[in-house]
Amino acid sequence: MQRIISITVLGLVTGSLAAFMAVGFVTLIEIADAGLIAPVLEQGYFRIHQWFAILAALVIGGIVVSLLRYWSRPEQPQGVAQTIAAAHGLENHMPMPTAFRSVLASLVSLTSGASVGQYGPLAHAGASLGLLFVKLIGRGPGTRSIAIACGVAAAISTAFHAPIAGVVFAHEVILRHYSLRAFAPVTVASSVGYLVARLVLDHEPLFVVSELVVIKSPEYLLFALIGVSGGLLAVLLMRFVTSAVTHAPRLPVAPWLQPPLAGVLLALLALTVPEVLGVGGGSMNAVLNGQVESLRLVWILLAKILATGLCLGLGYVGGLFSPALVVGVMFGALAGQATDWLFDSAFTDLVTYA
Repeated sequence: MQRIISITVLGLVTGSLAAFMAVGFVTLIEIADAGLIAPVLEQGYFRIHQWFAILAALVIGGIVVSLLRYWSRPEQPQGVAQTIAAAHGLENHMPMPTAFRSVLASLVSLTSGASVGQYGPLAHAGASLGLLFVKLIGRGPGTRSIAIACGVAAAISTAFHAPIAGVVFAHEVILRHYSLRAFAPVTVASSVGYLVARLVLDHEPLFVVSELVVIKSPEYLLFALIGVSGGLLAVLLMRFVTSAVTHAPRLPVAPWLQPPLAGVLLALLALTVPEVLGVGGGSMNAVLNGQVESLRLVWILLAKILATGLCLGLGYVGGLFSPALVVGVMFGALAGQATDWLFDSAFTDLVTYA
C-alpha cells in the first residue's frame, strides 16, 4: 500500500509541476509569436519596421544565448539525448544549473523567432522537474528513471493535449521498454498533466484538426508511399542538421558570435520565406486551412530545412521535432495537392494528407 501511495504521489506531483511549466513555456512562445511573426504571416510580406524588429529580436536573442552557453564555461545544451542517458544511468546525474540554463537558452531562442523546436526542451525540463522532486523527497536511485519518465510524459501530454502519446513517448523513447513498475506513475503523471492544462489552465493545443475521413480504400497505398517518402525526407533533415552542427566549429567565426550571425542570416532568409520563423504553428494552420499554394509549399519545406540547420548548427538552442512537423505538414499537403490534380478531386481532402 505504501508503494502504491508513493508512486501515485510521484505521478501527481510531477505531472502537476510539469504541466504548469509546459503551459508557461509554450504561452511565452505564443505571445512572442503573436507579436512578431503572426502579423507578417497574415500580411504575406514584411513592413520595414517589422523586419527590423525581427532582426533585432534574433540578434539580441543570439547574444543572450551566447551568454548563457559561453559566459561561465562552454557547455553542450541539454536535450532529449541527455534525458535518455540519465534515465538509463549512462550519466551520473542531470545538473539542475545546466538544465536551467539549457531551458532558458531554448526559451530565448524560441521567443526570438529562431527556427528550432519546443518539444525537446520541454521534455528535458519535465525530466529535470521529476528528478528534482525525487531528490527532495529522498527516494533511492531506482526511482530516478521513473521520475524522469513521469516528467517527460507530463510535458508531452500537456503540450500536445495527448495523454496517451505522453505515456507512449516516455516508455518508447526515454525508458526504451514498457515496465509494469513505471507504467502506473507515468500514466498518472501524463493524465494529470493533460487535466491541469485543459481544465485548470484552459490551454489550447498547437493546432486543431477536424475529423479525418478516408473516401476510398486505394488511398491507403498512397499513404504508404507518403510514409516511405516522408521517412527519406526526415533522414535528409536530420543529416543536414547533424552536418551543420559538425561543421560549425570549423567556421572562422568565434563560437559566441555564431548565434547572432545565425539570426542575421535567418532574418535575410525570412524576407523571402517568412514561414521559416519560429515554431511554425501559423504556417501549419494556414496549410491545414488550404491557404497555401503548391509552389509556396515547396519553398517553405526547403527553406525550413535550411533555416533549422542554420539555427541549430550556429548555436541557437532547441529541439528538432517542431521543424520536422512543419516539414511533414508541407510535404503531406504537397502530396495531397498532387493527388487532387492527378485524380480530379476524387479522393480525400487535403487535411488528411497534411
